[in-house]
Amino acid sequence: MFETSESGVSLPRGYTSAYWREWLAKVPTLFFEPGVIDMSKEVLIHSSKMIASVVFRYGWAFLSCAFASILLSAQTSTSSSASTEPPDLPAVTSVLDCSALASADISQAVGGPTQIKSASLVNEGKTPYCQIKAEIEGNINFEVRLPSSWTQRLLFGGGLFQLPSTGIEQFAVAFAEDLGHRGHEDVFRNNYQLRVNYGYRGVHLVTLAAKELVARYYKQAPKFSYYAGCSEPGRQGMQQVERFPEDFNGVIVGCAPITTTTNNSFYNAWQILKNTRADGTPILTVEKLPILHKAVLDQCDASDGLKDGLISDPFSCHPDITVVECKPGQNPDSCLSSEQVRVAQEIYKGAHDTQGKRLVAHGPLPGSELAWVGYIVVEPNRNQMADQMRKGTELAIRDLFSDPTLPETFKLSDLKFDRATFDSLTKLRTLYDGTNPDLSTFHKLGHKLILWHGLNDVAVPPSLSISLFEAMRKQMGASATDDFVRFYLFPGVNHCGGGEGPLQRDLLTPLIAWVERGVTPGVLLASHVPGAGGGFAPPPPPNAVADRTRPVYPYPYTAQYRGKGSIDDAANFEQGPAQPTPTDLFNWLGAGFYAPGYEKWCTGNGTILQCKESR
Repeated sequence: MFETSESGVSLPRGYTSAYWREWLAKVPTLFFEPGVIDMSKEVLIHSSKMIASVVFRYGWAFLSCAFASILLSAQTSTSSSASTEPPDLPAVTSVLDCSALASADISQAVGGPTQIKSASLVNEGKTPYCQIKAEIEGNINFEVRLPSSWTQRLLFGGGLFQLPSTGIEQFAVAFAEDLGHRGHEDVFRNNYQLRVNYGYRGVHLVTLAAKELVARYYKQAPKFSYYAGCSEPGRQGMQQVERFPEDFNGVIVGCAPITTTTNNSFYNAWQILKNTRADGTPILTVEKLPILHKAVLDQCDASDGLKDGLISDPFSCHPDITVVECKPGQNPDSCLSSEQVRVAQEIYKGAHDTQGKRLVAHGPLPGSELAWVGYIVVEPNRNQMADQMRKGTELAIRDLFSDPTLPETFKLSDLKFDRATFDSLTKLRTLYDGTNPDLSTFHKLGHKLILWHGLNDVAVPPSLSISLFEAMRKQMGASATDDFVRFYLFPGVNHCGGGEGPLQRDLLTPLIAWVERGVTPGVLLASHVPGAGGGFAPPPPPNAVADRTRPVYPYPYTAQYRGKGSIDDAANFEQGPAQPTPTDLFNWLGAGFYAPGYEKWCTGNGTILQCKESR
């Protein structure tokens, strides 16, 4: 597990650019410093979040957010039962010198020209490892770290620093640096092969490369292969399950924008544009969010029978936020202007056309207001970040989703919220989206999938995951789905972590136990650590103590208070009733996306895209 670096990293909660630069500068030292992580037994492939600063509006701060969730998860307790722990597999040593891999030709195994740039033995931490840096087709850069003592598991960790904490000392650390991004914001413009690589192909190729390097170094293939990713890497993981079901024995997908062609276009753009005046100034501001949040809690917090600052079923919460509209003579600092109330109402509603037809299932859910900071509401003195988010959404629409690409003069304010634009921007969902509910091949192979989502997620609405799971049960049947899929919702949890609600980030332990021992995951123990932050906030101190624990049951079941004892102790809760499926999820233009048969298999040559219906 993680230990505190002797160099010491002060992690006070703060949002200044200077603080973030200082904290990010220390991340590599903290992460790879000898003694911090025991890289002793496993092989980890760690894929970066491609084009994070462009497409998904999270920018450089997202990287620190992902790393923060690693440290947060290291504080989280998991199952104490030995039967649910990963079994010990015999350690295997290498049969080659690390340097021999530098001249290895693995192109045939990968299915594309692959160049090994370097292979060198690194003596740091508790176990030496072979560090391989390579490139596929001149634009997919990745790194693999093969420990000297390996216990036969391969882990692909999606997203820079998105490493599960479970048994992290058992894993060597490796990561793909990118899937084609070279720091150019318009990298996808007129390059359809990069679009294909980003959509579904790049992660698969890196997986093939990693498995080949493992086979050559240890003279055997991995016994088990796993994938874990949140946010955009979660979407990539879902693509692997749907398109390449043979790649991984177990997969964890969290907070994934599986309808990325609508999520990273209409959903994002609506929030940005609605909260921006014609002169570019924001309407709803940071200091008004606690006022709005309190009004929502006052009306919906106790609806689950317990007033605890969390809304367990935000889909059933329909707050009247006009109650906080400023009255004549009221101090404007204690209320919202009529303009701000109207904006908040539109944000909740989500993108729609002039007739009210929804272009997304819904906007951010009630209870998530404090998480709007950085995504919807600009923080003071952080205009650069706001510009980056706006530019990222703009370029995603212009150069990634549009076919053909839009003129370089396109601005976000040019986007039309209508059916014609919806059809145009979702045309390439055949490459990008991960909404096929027919995972029968993955199931027949005996593989397992864990889905999870925070109900306060503002970046990716939880309805995406709920809709996918419900479509799976409809397509394959409830019994078959439950045989290989588990889905968890975390009340009060933000995008990939943080927020006011308890979270269990460590889902790898139950996944491995499910795959290798046949122990089906059940209730999870989630914890909330004060100051854990979320979004762009740094992690809490390593010695932080949880102030609340809660059981989290597989969807659709909820945790119910027993009626006595501390509401902050998981022992005082039991399984409650199943939540009804939100009917509004199926009342938008993309409701039919959750069906099999939409994927295409494509190759690109400049601006030419050639596709076929099957692999």
